[in-house]
Amino acid sequence: MLLEVLVAFVILTLTLTVVYRSMSTSVSGIKLAREREAIISQAVTELEMARSFRTRWVDREGRYPDGIRWRLYREPMRVRQPVDHPTLVPMWLVYEAVSPSGKEIVKLRTAGRR
Repeated sequence: MLLEVLVAFVILTLTLTVVYRSMSTSVSGIKLAREREAIISQAVTELEMARSFRTRWVDREGRYPDGIRWRLYREPMRVRQPVDHPTLVPMWLVYEAVSPSGKEIVKLRTAGRR
């Protein structure tokens, strides 16, 4: 009888451990998804603002309160040079967010204006 109760208790403990661990993983996954959603929203805003400016381009960078660094810069497109516009250099506008450990979180590109 005592052995059966002990086995039942061990099974219950293992079951609760699995349930709590899966709940913890879900909560941390939701938190990570919300953080990335905020970063992508900021990226889209920065890219839209950068595309709308008609002034001389200036690279920008910053840091979120949690230590994530972001950078907005231009990168030349690898395309053939148009014959009728030899001085035109098509550019990508690139938004890049990097974690404090140096891992790339998000990198978005959109066609820029010269």
